[in-house]
Amino acid sequence: MTTRHLLASLLAGMAFLGQAQGAMARPAEGTLGYPQRIALPEDALVVIEWRGPDGAVAGESRFATEGRQVPLPFTLDLPDGMDLSLRAAVFVAGRTAWLSDMAEIGAGDTPVAIGELRLTPFQPMGFDSVMQCGDLRLRIGFVGEDAVMELPGGERRVLSPAIAASGAKYAAADGPDTWFWSKGGTLALVSLAGRELPECFPVPPAPGPGFQAGGNEPFWMLRLDEGRISFTPNIGEDPVTAPLPAPRLDGSDFVFDAPEAALRLRLAPRICHDSMSGMPHPQTVTVTHDGQDYSGCGGALLDLLLGGEWVVEDIAGGGMIDAAHVTMAFTPARISGQGGCNRYSGSFTLTGEGLSFGPAAATRMACAPALMDQESRFFGLLPQVAGFDIDETGALLLLGADGVAMITARRGG
Repeated sequence: MTTRHLLASLLAGMAFLGQAQGAMARPAEGTLGYPQRIALPEDALVVIEWRGPDGAVAGESRFATEGRQVPLPFTLDLPDGMDLSLRAAVFVAGRTAWLSDMAEIGAGDTPVAIGELRLTPFQPMGFDSVMQCGDLRLRIGFVGEDAVMELPGGERRVLSPAIAASGAKYAAADGPDTWFWSKGGTLALVSLAGRELPECFPVPPAPGPGFQAGGNEPFWMLRLDEGRISFTPNIGEDPVTAPLPAPRLDGSDFVFDAPEAALRLRLAPRICHDSMSGMPHPQTVTVTHDGQDYSGCGGALLDLLLGGEWVVEDIAGGGMIDAAHVTMAFTPARISGQGGCNRYSGSFTLTGEGLSFGPAAATRMACAPALMDQESRFFGLLPQVAGFDIDETGALLLLGADGVAMITARRGG
Protein backbone atom coordinates (compact mmCIF):
# COMPACT_ATOMS: atom_id res chain seq x y z
CA MET A 1 0.00 0.00 0.00
CA THR A 2 1.38 3.42 -0.93
CA THR A 3 1.81 6.20 1.59
CA ARG A 4 -1.00 8.11 -0.11
CA HIS A 5 -3.37 5.13 0.07
CA LEU A 6 -2.43 4.50 3.71
CA LEU A 7 -3.14 8.14 4.56
CA ALA A 8 -6.51 7.95 2.75
CA SER A 9 -7.43 4.80 4.68
CA LEU A 10 -6.54 6.40 7.98
CA LEU A 11 -8.55 9.53 7.16
CA ALA A 12 -11.52 7.43 6.06
CA GLY A 13 -11.33 5.44 9.28
CA MET A 14 -11.26 8.62 11.33
CA ALA A 15 -14.28 9.99 9.45
CA PHE A 16 -16.12 6.71 9.87
CA LEU A 17 -15.59 6.62 13.60
CA GLY A 18 -16.69 10.23 13.90
CA GLN A 19 -13.89 11.14 16.26
CA ALA A 20 -13.19 14.78 15.54
CA GLN A 21 -10.10 15.70 17.46
CA GLY A 22 -11.31 19.30 17.78
CA ALA A 23 -14.59 18.38 19.54
CA MET A 24 -15.18 20.52 22.61
CA ALA A 25 -17.00 19.86 25.87
CA ARG A 26 -20.18 21.88 26.35
CA PRO A 27 -20.89 22.90 29.96
CA ALA A 28 -24.37 22.23 31.34
CA GLU A 29 -25.93 22.63 34.76
CA GLY A 30 -29.23 21.93 36.48
CA THR A 31 -30.85 20.48 39.58
CA LEU A 32 -32.69 17.30 40.53
CA GLY A 33 -35.78 17.52 42.69
CA TYR A 34 -39.12 16.05 43.71
CA PRO A 35 -42.03 17.44 45.75
CA GLN A 36 -42.48 14.46 48.09
CA ARG A 37 -41.23 14.85 51.66
CA ILE A 38 -39.03 11.76 51.53
CA ALA A 39 -35.41 11.91 52.65
CA LEU A 40 -32.65 10.27 50.65
CA PRO A 41 -30.38 7.92 52.61
CA GLU A 42 -26.70 8.81 52.90
CA ASP A 43 -25.61 6.12 50.41
CA ALA A 44 -27.89 7.31 47.57
CA LEU A 45 -26.21 7.60 44.17
CA VAL A 46 -27.13 9.90 41.26
CA VAL A 47 -26.45 8.76 37.68
CA ILE A 48 -27.13 11.06 34.72
CA GLU A 49 -26.89 9.53 31.25
CA TRP A 50 -27.17 11.18 27.84
CA ARG A 51 -27.83 9.62 24.45
CA GLY A 52 -27.18 10.78 20.90
CA PRO A 53 -29.70 11.02 18.03
CA ASP A 54 -29.32 7.30 17.28
CA GLY A 55 -30.24 6.36 20.86
CA ALA A 56 -26.73 5.17 21.71
CA VAL A 57 -25.27 6.17 25.07
CA ALA A 58 -22.96 9.17 24.54
CA GLY A 59 -21.81 9.69 28.13
CA GLU A 60 -22.70 9.70 31.79
CA SER A 61 -21.95 11.38 35.10
CA ARG A 62 -22.40 9.93 38.59
CA PHE A 63 -21.99 11.28 42.09
CA ALA A 64 -22.81 10.22 45.63
CA THR A 65 -25.32 12.38 47.50
CA GLU A 66 -23.40 11.96 50.81
CA GLY A 67 -26.44 12.84 52.89
CA ARG A 68 -27.47 15.86 50.81
CA GLN A 69 -31.16 16.25 49.95
CA VAL A 70 -33.06 17.64 46.97
CA PRO A 71 -32.72 19.95 45.21
CA LEU A 72 -29.42 18.43 44.12
CA PRO A 73 -27.32 20.63 41.80
CA PHE A 74 -25.24 19.04 39.06
CA THR A 75 -22.81 20.15 36.35
CA LEU A 76 -21.98 18.23 33.19
CA ASP A 77 -19.59 18.35 30.24
CA LEU A 78 -21.68 17.45 27.19
CA PRO A 79 -20.41 16.96 23.62
CA ASP A 80 -21.12 19.94 21.39
CA GLY A 81 -22.68 19.83 17.93
CA MET A 82 -25.05 16.97 18.78
CA ASP A 83 -28.72 16.65 19.73
CA LEU A 84 -28.93 14.84 23.07
CA SER A 85 -31.53 13.16 25.26
CA LEU A 86 -30.64 13.28 28.96
CA ARG A 87 -32.09 11.32 31.88
CA ALA A 88 -31.27 11.04 35.58
CA ALA A 89 -31.86 8.34 38.17
CA VAL A 90 -31.28 8.06 41.90
CA PHE A 91 -30.22 4.65 43.22
CA VAL A 92 -30.65 3.44 46.79
CA ALA A 93 -28.87 0.23 47.79
CA GLY A 94 -28.20 -0.44 44.10
CA ARG A 95 -31.88 -0.24 43.12
CA THR A 96 -33.57 2.44 41.06
CA ALA A 97 -35.58 4.60 43.48
CA TRP A 98 -36.26 7.82 41.51
CA LEU A 99 -36.27 8.48 37.78
CA SER A 100 -36.60 11.66 35.70
CA ASP A 101 -38.30 12.26 32.38
CA MET A 102 -36.12 12.73 29.33
CA ALA A 103 -34.68 16.23 28.79
CA GLU A 104 -34.06 17.09 25.14
CA ILE A 105 -31.01 19.29 24.43
CA GLY A 106 -30.50 20.73 20.97
CA ALA A 107 -27.13 20.76 19.23
CA GLY A 108 -24.90 23.77 19.87
CA ASP A 109 -21.72 24.94 21.53
CA THR A 110 -23.01 27.41 24.13
CA PRO A 111 -23.50 26.58 27.84
CA VAL A 112 -26.78 24.84 28.66
CA ALA A 113 -29.10 25.73 31.55
CA ILE A 114 -31.15 22.56 31.98
CA GLY A 115 -33.17 23.80 34.95
CA GLU A 116 -34.84 21.32 37.26
CA LEU A 117 -35.21 17.67 36.28
CA ARG A 118 -38.29 16.45 38.13
CA LEU A 119 -37.85 13.01 39.70
CA THR A 120 -40.72 10.58 40.24
CA PRO A 121 -40.73 7.34 42.25
CA PHE A 122 -39.65 4.41 40.08
CA GLN A 123 -42.23 1.62 39.72
CA PRO A 124 -40.37 -1.54 38.64
CA MET A 125 -42.06 -4.08 36.41
CA GLY A 126 -40.28 -7.00 37.97
CA PHE A 127 -36.82 -5.45 37.51
CA ASP A 128 -35.39 -2.93 39.96
CA SER A 129 -32.16 -2.00 38.18
CA VAL A 130 -30.26 -1.97 34.93
CA MET A 131 -26.58 -2.83 35.38
CA GLN A 132 -23.78 -1.92 32.97
CA CYS A 133 -21.08 -4.61 32.97
CA GLY A 134 -18.47 -3.51 30.43
CA ASP A 135 -20.28 -3.58 27.07
CA LEU A 136 -23.14 -5.72 28.41
CA ARG A 137 -26.34 -4.49 30.06
CA LEU A 138 -28.34 -6.69 32.41
CA ARG A 139 -31.63 -6.21 34.24
CA ILE A 140 -31.84 -7.27 37.87
CA GLY A 141 -34.97 -7.72 39.96
CA PHE A 142 -35.78 -9.05 43.42
CA VAL A 143 -38.88 -11.13 44.07
CA GLY A 144 -39.24 -12.45 47.61
CA GLU A 145 -35.89 -13.90 48.65
CA ASP A 146 -34.73 -14.52 45.08
CA ALA A 147 -33.01 -12.36 42.49
CA VAL A 148 -33.95 -12.48 38.80
CA MET A 149 -31.34 -11.65 36.17
CA GLU A 150 -32.41 -10.97 32.57
CA LEU A 151 -29.78 -11.13 29.84
CA PRO A 152 -29.88 -9.34 26.47
CA GLY A 153 -32.49 -11.02 24.30
CA GLY A 154 -34.73 -11.89 27.25
CA GLU A 155 -33.10 -15.02 28.73
CA ARG A 156 -33.95 -15.01 32.42
CA ARG A 157 -32.18 -16.72 35.31
CA VAL A 158 -33.64 -17.10 38.80
CA LEU A 159 -30.95 -16.87 41.49
CA SER A 160 -31.23 -17.92 45.14
CA PRO A 161 -29.35 -16.52 48.14
CA ALA A 162 -25.84 -17.96 48.50
CA ILE A 163 -23.20 -17.74 51.21
CA ALA A 164 -20.76 -14.85 50.74
CA ALA A 165 -18.08 -13.28 52.90
CA SER A 166 -19.57 -9.83 52.33
CA GLY A 167 -22.46 -8.20 50.51
CA ALA A 168 -25.38 -10.20 49.09
CA LYS A 169 -24.78 -13.03 46.64
CA TYR A 170 -27.33 -14.94 44.57
CA ALA A 171 -26.55 -18.06 42.51
CA ALA A 172 -28.42 -20.28 40.06
CA ALA A 173 -29.49 -23.56 41.65
CA ASP A 174 -28.78 -25.48 38.41
CA GLY A 175 -25.43 -23.79 37.81
CA PRO A 176 -23.61 -22.21 40.77
CA ASP A 177 -21.06 -20.64 38.38
CA THR A 178 -23.82 -18.21 37.34
CA TRP A 179 -24.27 -15.60 40.06
CA PHE A 180 -24.95 -11.97 40.93
CA TRP A 181 -22.99 -10.52 43.85
CA SER A 182 -23.91 -7.12 45.24
CA LYS A 183 -20.80 -5.87 47.01
CA GLY A 184 -22.56 -3.08 48.87
CA GLY A 185 -23.34 0.41 47.69
CA THR A 186 -23.70 0.32 43.92
CA LEU A 187 -20.95 -2.06 42.80
CA ALA A 188 -21.86 -5.60 41.74
CA LEU A 189 -20.07 -8.59 40.20
CA VAL A 190 -21.66 -11.04 37.76
CA SER A 191 -20.61 -14.46 36.49
CA LEU A 192 -22.34 -16.12 33.53
CA ALA A 193 -21.58 -19.85 33.37
CA GLY A 194 -18.14 -19.20 34.86
CA ARG A 195 -17.35 -16.13 32.75
CA GLU A 196 -16.90 -13.18 35.08
CA LEU A 197 -17.99 -9.86 33.60
CA PRO A 198 -16.32 -6.49 34.25
CA GLU A 199 -17.51 -4.69 37.38
CA CYS A 200 -21.18 -3.72 37.12
CA PHE A 201 -22.66 -0.31 37.93
CA PRO A 202 -26.32 0.80 37.87
CA VAL A 203 -27.52 3.00 35.01
CA PRO A 204 -30.91 4.63 34.33
CA PRO A 205 -33.47 2.38 32.64
CA ALA A 206 -33.69 3.00 28.90
CA PRO A 207 -36.45 5.36 27.78
CA GLY A 208 -39.42 3.76 26.13
CA PRO A 209 -43.20 3.49 25.96
CA GLY A 210 -43.43 0.90 28.73
CA PHE A 211 -44.15 -2.77 28.16
CA GLN A 212 -46.58 -3.61 25.37
CA ALA A 213 -48.08 -6.89 24.20
CA GLY A 214 -50.84 -8.01 21.88
CA GLY A 215 -52.47 -10.88 20.07
CA ASN A 216 -54.70 -11.65 17.11
CA GLU A 217 -58.26 -12.95 16.76
CA PRO A 218 -59.36 -11.22 18.89
CA PHE A 219 -57.02 -8.25 18.46
CA TRP A 220 -56.18 -7.52 22.09
CA MET A 221 -53.63 -5.10 23.52
CA LEU A 222 -51.82 -4.82 26.85
CA ARG A 223 -49.77 -1.94 28.20
CA LEU A 224 -47.86 -1.68 31.47
CA ASP A 225 -46.64 1.85 32.14
CA GLU A 226 -46.28 4.29 35.02
CA GLY A 227 -47.46 1.71 37.55
CA ARG A 228 -50.72 0.91 35.69
CA ILE A 229 -52.17 -1.99 33.71
CA SER A 230 -54.28 -1.20 30.65
CA PHE A 231 -55.83 -4.20 28.87
CA THR A 232 -58.11 -3.93 25.83
CA PRO A 233 -59.80 -7.31 25.15
CA ASN A 234 -60.67 -6.34 21.55
CA ILE A 235 -60.21 -3.33 19.29
CA GLY A 236 -62.98 -0.81 19.93
CA GLU A 237 -63.71 -1.98 23.47
CA ASP A 238 -62.97 0.09 26.55
CA PRO A 239 -59.73 -0.86 28.31
CA VAL A 240 -59.68 -2.60 31.68
CA THR A 241 -57.32 -0.76 34.02
CA ALA A 242 -55.79 -1.49 37.40
CA PRO A 243 -52.72 -0.57 39.47
CA LEU A 244 -49.70 -2.69 38.57
CA PRO A 245 -49.13 -5.12 41.47
CA ALA A 246 -45.80 -6.53 42.55
CA PRO A 247 -45.01 -9.68 40.55
CA ARG A 248 -44.58 -13.18 41.86
CA LEU A 249 -42.36 -15.83 40.34
CA ASP A 250 -43.60 -19.07 38.78
CA GLY A 251 -40.43 -20.73 37.57
CA SER A 252 -38.85 -17.90 35.55
CA ASP A 253 -42.22 -16.36 34.62
CA PHE A 254 -43.46 -13.11 36.14
CA VAL A 255 -47.11 -13.36 37.20
CA PHE A 256 -49.16 -10.27 38.09
CA ASP A 257 -52.49 -10.74 39.90
CA ALA A 258 -55.03 -7.89 39.88
CA PRO A 259 -58.20 -9.51 41.31
CA GLU A 260 -60.04 -6.18 41.56
CA ALA A 261 -60.04 -6.09 37.73
CA ALA A 262 -60.37 -9.89 37.27
CA LEU A 263 -56.93 -9.84 35.60
CA ARG A 264 -53.92 -12.13 35.71
CA LEU A 265 -50.85 -11.53 33.55
CA ARG A 266 -48.13 -14.07 32.80
CA LEU A 267 -44.91 -12.86 31.16
CA ALA A 268 -42.71 -15.77 30.11
CA PRO A 269 -39.13 -15.24 28.81
CA ARG A 270 -39.67 -17.38 25.72
CA ILE A 271 -39.44 -16.26 22.09
CA CYS A 272 -42.91 -15.68 20.67
CA HIS A 273 -43.69 -15.32 16.96
CA ASP A 274 -46.52 -13.04 15.91
CA SER A 275 -49.19 -15.20 14.30
CA MET A 276 -49.65 -12.74 11.41
CA SER A 277 -46.21 -11.28 10.64
CA GLY A 278 -44.06 -14.13 11.97
CA MET A 279 -41.74 -11.60 13.64
CA PRO A 280 -40.11 -12.70 16.93
CA HIS A 281 -40.76 -11.02 20.27
CA PRO A 282 -38.78 -11.60 23.48
CA GLN A 283 -41.72 -12.70 25.65
CA THR A 284 -44.74 -14.98 25.47
CA VAL A 285 -47.69 -13.30 27.19
CA THR A 286 -50.93 -14.72 28.53
CA VAL A 287 -53.66 -12.48 29.90
CA THR A 288 -56.55 -14.04 31.80
CA HIS A 289 -59.62 -11.80 32.13
CA ASP A 290 -62.93 -12.99 33.58
CA GLY A 291 -61.79 -16.58 33.09
CA GLN A 292 -60.89 -16.17 29.40
CA ASP A 293 -57.27 -16.58 28.22
CA TYR A 294 -55.69 -14.28 25.64
CA SER A 295 -52.36 -15.44 24.20
CA GLY A 296 -49.84 -13.35 22.30
CA CYS A 297 -46.43 -11.76 22.20
CA GLY A 298 -44.85 -8.96 24.18
CA GLY A 299 -41.76 -6.83 24.54
CA ALA A 300 -39.85 -4.78 21.98
CA LEU A 301 -38.39 -6.54 18.94
CA LEU A 302 -35.31 -4.33 19.29
CA ASP A 303 -34.53 -5.90 22.69
CA LEU A 304 -33.65 -9.11 20.85
CA LEU A 305 -30.91 -7.30 18.90
CA LEU A 306 -29.46 -4.97 21.54
CA GLY A 307 -27.16 -5.85 24.40
CA GLY A 308 -23.74 -6.63 22.96
CA GLU A 309 -21.84 -7.80 19.92
CA TRP A 310 -23.00 -10.49 17.49
CA VAL A 311 -20.24 -12.58 15.86
CA VAL A 312 -21.07 -13.86 12.37
CA GLU A 313 -20.54 -17.60 11.99
CA ASP A 314 -22.00 -18.21 8.53
CA ILE A 315 -22.53 -16.16 5.35
CA ALA A 316 -24.88 -17.59 2.70
CA GLY A 317 -24.23 -21.17 3.81
CA GLY A 318 -20.54 -20.93 2.98
CA GLY A 319 -19.14 -20.91 6.50
CA MET A 320 -16.37 -18.50 7.50
CA ILE A 321 -12.66 -18.17 6.90
CA ASP A 322 -10.74 -19.39 9.93
CA ALA A 323 -9.87 -16.54 12.34
CA ALA A 324 -12.03 -14.07 10.37
CA HIS A 325 -13.85 -11.73 12.74
CA VAL A 326 -17.11 -10.36 11.31
CA THR A 327 -19.35 -8.65 13.83
CA MET A 328 -22.58 -6.68 14.25
CA ALA A 329 -23.58 -4.41 17.11
CA PHE A 330 -26.97 -2.67 17.21
CA THR A 331 -27.97 0.61 18.81
CA PRO A 332 -31.60 1.81 18.63
CA ALA A 333 -31.04 3.24 15.13
CA ARG A 334 -27.70 2.04 13.74
CA ILE A 335 -25.57 -1.02 13.18
CA SER A 336 -21.78 -1.10 13.28
CA GLY A 337 -19.04 -3.66 13.48
CA GLN A 338 -16.11 -5.36 11.79
CA GLY A 339 -16.53 -6.69 8.25
CA GLY A 340 -13.52 -8.95 8.51
CA CYS A 341 -11.13 -6.32 7.19
CA ASN A 342 -12.84 -2.92 7.56
CA ARG A 343 -14.97 -1.26 10.19
CA TYR A 344 -18.44 -0.30 8.98
CA SER A 345 -21.54 1.56 10.13
CA GLY A 346 -25.02 2.01 8.71
CA SER A 347 -28.69 2.48 9.47
CA PHE A 348 -31.44 -0.07 9.80
CA THR A 349 -35.22 -0.03 9.98
CA LEU A 350 -37.13 -2.39 12.25
CA THR A 351 -40.92 -2.64 12.19
CA GLY A 352 -43.52 -5.20 13.17
CA GLU A 353 -43.31 -6.51 9.61
CA GLY A 354 -39.57 -6.85 9.02
CA LEU A 355 -35.96 -5.68 9.26
CA SER A 356 -33.99 -3.86 6.54
CA PHE A 357 -30.57 -2.23 6.31
CA GLY A 358 -29.52 1.00 4.63
CA PRO A 359 -26.20 1.58 2.82
CA ALA A 360 -23.12 0.96 4.97
CA ALA A 361 -20.12 3.26 5.19
CA ALA A 362 -16.80 1.51 5.73
CA THR A 363 -13.11 2.21 6.05
CA ARG A 364 -10.95 1.35 3.05
CA MET A 365 -8.21 -0.87 4.35
CA ALA A 366 -6.85 -3.64 2.09
CA CYS A 367 -6.55 -7.23 3.32
CA ALA A 368 -5.88 -10.67 1.84
CA PRO A 369 -8.06 -11.35 -1.23
CA ALA A 370 -10.03 -14.12 0.50
CA LEU A 371 -10.94 -11.81 3.39
CA MET A 372 -11.88 -9.01 1.00
CA ASP A 373 -14.12 -11.39 -0.96
CA GLN A 374 -15.85 -12.60 2.20
CA GLU A 375 -16.35 -9.01 3.39
CA SER A 376 -17.79 -8.05 0.00
CA ARG A 377 -20.32 -10.90 0.20
CA PHE A 378 -21.30 -9.83 3.74
CA PHE A 379 -21.80 -6.19 2.74
CA GLY A 380 -23.67 -7.30 -0.38
CA LEU A 381 -26.15 -9.42 1.59
CA LEU A 382 -27.07 -6.82 4.21
CA PRO A 383 -29.28 -4.76 1.83
CA GLN A 384 -31.12 -7.96 0.88
CA VAL A 385 -32.23 -8.69 4.45
CA ALA A 386 -36.02 -8.56 4.90
CA GLY A 387 -36.44 -9.95 8.41
CA PHE A 388 -34.81 -11.77 11.29
CA ASP A 389 -35.36 -14.58 13.75
CA ILE A 390 -33.74 -16.08 16.84
CA ASP A 391 -33.42 -19.87 16.64
CA GLU A 392 -33.71 -22.36 19.49
CA THR A 393 -29.97 -22.11 20.20
CA GLY A 394 -30.08 -18.30 20.54
CA ALA A 395 -28.46 -17.60 17.16
CA LEU A 396 -29.51 -14.53 15.17
CA LEU A 397 -30.72 -15.36 11.65
CA LEU A 398 -30.91 -12.54 9.09
CA LEU A 399 -33.52 -13.64 6.57
CA GLY A 400 -34.09 -12.86 2.91
CA ALA A 401 -37.49 -12.12 1.39
CA ASP A 402 -37.99 -15.88 0.95
CA GLY A 403 -37.51 -16.47 4.69
CA VAL A 404 -34.18 -18.29 4.22
CA ALA A 405 -31.28 -17.39 6.51
CA MET A 406 -28.55 -15.50 4.66
CA ILE A 407 -26.38 -14.56 7.66
CA THR A 408 -26.10 -16.40 10.99
CA ALA A 409 -24.53 -14.80 14.06
CA ARG A 410 -24.16 -15.56 17.74
CA ARG A 411 -23.59 -13.30 20.74
CA GLY A 412 -19.92 -12.74 21.42
CA GLY A 413 -18.48 -14.30 24.55
